[in-house]
Amino acid sequence: MIIYQVDLKIKNEVLVEYLSWLKPHIEKMMTFQGFLNAELCERVDLIDKGFSHFSVIYHLISEVDLQAYFDTYAKAMRDEGSKRFGDACQASRTVYRVNMSIERD
Repeated sequence: MIIYQVDLKIKNEVLVEYLSWLKPHIEKMMTFQGFLNAELCERVDLIDKGFSHFSVIYHLISEVDLQAYFDTYAKAMRDEGSKRFGDACQASRTVYRVNMSIERD
């Protein structure tokens, strides 16, 4: 399993509009091959005057599926947000390979 995490730093002045845009954006991401689920998480341990911080955490079946997304869809998906919000939102991305998963009984 692969985790693809997108960390967002959003200016508070566009936060409501951004979050309204983000939900359908995430739903579109979930239509791509290999995407299993997504979580939108708000960071609560960081105080950054004028900004809010969120992460979108996607779980994918494989690195092959993530690479296919990068090769085919990533530029267009990233450009959607950049064109609409410009520098009011910054995004960084991290990829993890799950080596162990423990579930509670």
